[in-house]
Amino acid sequence: MHKLGKVYLGITDKMNKLISILLALFLIVMVLVIFSQVFARFILEDSITWSEELSRFLMIWGVFLGVAYASKKGQLIAVEVLPHYLPQKAKLVVHYTVQVLSIIFCGFFFVYGLMMTLEVTHQTSPALGISMAVPYSAIPIGMVLMLLNIVATMIDIPEDRGGVN
Repeated sequence: MHKLGKVYLGITDKMNKLISILLALFLIVMVLVIFSQVFARFILEDSITWSEELSRFLMIWGVFLGVAYASKKGQLIAVEVLPHYLPQKAKLVVHYTVQVLSIIFCGFFFVYGLMMTLEVTHQTSPALGISMAVPYSAIPIGMVLMLLNIVATMIDIPEDRGGVN
C-alpha cells in the first residue's frame, strides 16, 4: 500500500472514532431525554414539549452516521453467498463493482439530500425552533462520510478475508 493510502486510512480511522463517539453521545442523550419525558408525563403530570422532536432528530443523525460507520466496518446488510464460492480474482471484481455502485448510491443521495436541505433552510421545527436544515443535513453529511469510508474499503482489502470485505 502506498504512503498516501496509509495516510487516508489513518484519517478515516480518526473520523470513524469521532463518529462512534457521536453515536454513543446521541444514544445517551436520547435515552435521558425520553426517560425525562416519561418521568415528567407520568410522575409530574407535565410534558416536555421538545423531547420527542429532539429524540427524532438525534435518531435521524444516528442513522446516517451509523450507516457511514457501518460501511467501513463491513457491517451493512449484504449477500455474501456469491463471493464465498468465487475464485480470488472474481471476488475482487465483485467487491469493486459493489463499492462503485455504493459510491453512485452515495452521490445520488448526497445530491438529493443537499437539495432537500437547501429547500428547508428557512423552515423551523415546531418545538425546538431550529432550522429544519439541521436534521435534513444528516443526509448529505452522512453520504459524504459513507463515501469516504467506501473509498477506504477499496484501499484497504484485508488478506485474511480472501482479499475482500
